[in-house]
This record gives sequence, C-alpha cells and structure tokens, in this order.
Amino acid sequence: MKTFEKLESRYIFTGTLILDQAMHIGSGESGEIADSLFTRSNDKFYIPGSSLRGALRSTVERIAYSLASDSEKANNVSCLLSRHSGSKCISVCKETQDEYTRLSDKPGTNEIDLKNFLNKDGHLCDTCKVFGSTHFASKVKITDLYSVNCKPQGFIRHSVGIDRDTETALQGALFDIQVVEGGATFNFELLAENLDGEKEWGLLCIGLWEMIRKKEDGGAFYIGAKSAAGWGRCYLREDDFTIQYFKGGSELKQYLQSGKMPNKKQGNQAVEFIKGKVQAYLNGGS
Repeated sequence: MKTFEKLESRYIFTGTLILDQAMHIGSGESGEIADSLFTRSNDKFYIPGSSLRGALRSTVERIAYSLASDSEKANNVSCLLSRHSGSKCISVCKETQDEYTRLSDKPGTNEIDLKNFLNKDGHLCDTCKVFGSTHFASKVKITDLYSVNCKPQGFIRHSVGIDRDTETALQGALFDIQVVEGGATFNFELLAENLDGEKEWGLLCIGLWEMIRKKEDGGAFYIGAKSAAGWGRCYLREDDFTIQYFKGGSELKQYLQSGKMPNKKQGNQAVEFIKGKVQAYLNGGS
C-alpha cells in the first residue's frame, strides 16, 4: 500500500458540475429571505468539498459493497457498511484501535511499522485506503465548488413539516429554504495522490463514473438535503472533463521544471480513462 512518504503520482480531475434538480446545502444560518440559507462565501454560493467528498464516498461504498461476492470480501471493501459483521478496519474495530495504540506507544515504533500494521489483516478496508480514516489520511481531496451562473439570491422553496403518524401537514411547521435551481453550474476539482493498483483506482473511478452519467443514462448522483424528494441530482459534463497528471520520478521532475503537468486527457479521452479503470476493477483488479 502506497502512503505519503514519497510523492509518486498526482492526478487532477477538473470539470463542470451541473445540477439536474434544485439543491440545498444548509449553512446552518437563517435570514430575512429564508429559514435555511444555502452555503455562501463572499456572497457566492458554493458546495463544500467535504459535502461532495462524502457523497462520493457513500456512492463508492454502496456500489463496491454490492459487488463483493461474500461477507469476508464485503468486510474488507467497506467497513462502514460491515461494522457489525466482523470488520477489522481500524475505523470501526475497537480491538484494532487498541492494538494500534499499543504499537504507536511502543518505544522504537516508526511510521513504517504503523503503515505495515494498517496494511495487514484487514486493518484498513479498501474504501478507507482511498478516502481515509481516523488513522490514515485520504488520498482524495476535493476543493470547494463555486457557482458559475447562479442568481445572487438563489430561489426560495416553501416547505412544510409532516406528521409521520397522520401523514398530513403539521400546523405551524411551514418554513422556507434557499436553493440553487436546476441548470446551475459549479467548478469541479478533485486531486488524487499515490493511488495504488487497480483496486484503489477502480473505487475512485466507480464514483466518478456515477457522477459523469446523466439521468437518462441511469446516473443517480445526489448531494445535499431532501434527496428523497429528488433534490440535489447532478452530473459532470463530459466535454470539458479533464485529467492532468504526473506519475514517476522523471515526470515529477518535468512538472517541477516546467510548472505544467506532463500528461493530459480531456473529454472523451478522460471519460474512457475512467471507464477503463472501472472495467479493470470489475475484472478483479488488485
């Protein structure tokens, strides 16, 4: 398992995220125009990178876990979906956490020892190897996505609380939500470093492939609140989807000397790269 002692590769994925439906990501604040305001920075709507990363990870977990053929493999794929069925991943297993603490407190233990511990006996599930855990940094980073063409005030949707017993509107439970409507676009950037083998690549690209597919092609990627009502469906536009990267020491030198990524794929080439990684994963890539 590659970690972070050396910078062995960097891939930067950029493009445009397009909303199919209205989206709401709450800032935790209210205002004169709405009871729940959308996240903003310098008067500009944005999708927090952490929100998108969480949605991407959840998508990957569900698909990869469904593809696993038995419980043992499922435990190793996604600990958060198998925490009650014997997963040894350090994110959910108290026994592994205690053993890791004892090892880290032991005199003479170094980073290589801790890496080797995490890399054996399912102590880090496949998903945590890519997206990180409480004891291992994520190999995937997503920057905040800022709006390109949103109305300054967004739109206001009126909503009402529902009594679950009677399935009718609760009296006095009206509230207003600030949303960004369908058709809005956001700048997208994802950075991946030191991904190791077809399995790690496949997990990331399963999520990206879901993001690229439009609803008419079966895509169902959602971010934000009220997804059960269809809010937050979105996709990455294919024509400007771009991958820039270096891999290996010689290309790292080239990048540092020129200030430019030595490799680039755009549009259909970039999409085919994603599809190829997904296919390798389905074929049992390790």
